[in-house]
This record gives sequence, C-alpha cells and structure tokens, in this order.
Amino acid sequence: MAADFEAIFVRQMLKTMRTSSLGEGLFDGQGTEQFRDMQDAKVAESMAQKGVFGIAQLLARHVENQDD
Repeated sequence: MAADFEAIFVRQMLKTMRTSSLGEGLFDGQGTEQFRDMQDAKVAESMAQKGVFGIAQLLARHVENQDD
C-alpha cells in the first residue's frame, strides 16, 4: 500500500517535470504523450518497488508508530 502511494507520488513528480520542459519536440504529439505517460507509470512503479526515494518505508514506519 505504501509502495503504491510512492509510485503515485513519483509518477506525479515525473509528469510535472515533463510539463515544465522548454518546448515540444519535432515528433511530439498525442501518441507520444500517451507513451510517455505509460513509460512514466512503469518507471514510477519500478522506483517505488526498489525504494529509491524511501517514501514507502517512511510511511510504513509512521503508521506503525501511530498504532503504538
């Protein structure tokens, strides 16, 4: 559950980074945008599973401490 949250967080972060780019490329279009969204989703899931940012671990620890 916490890893899912981390994946969503990372995906939103990647999406925000892409929208702040300096401009569209020569081949950018709706298909390219859809592919990038899918690619970002997979990258975010992979990063969350590996614990790259550690957000899931922090959330899990926080929830465990709330139960005490």
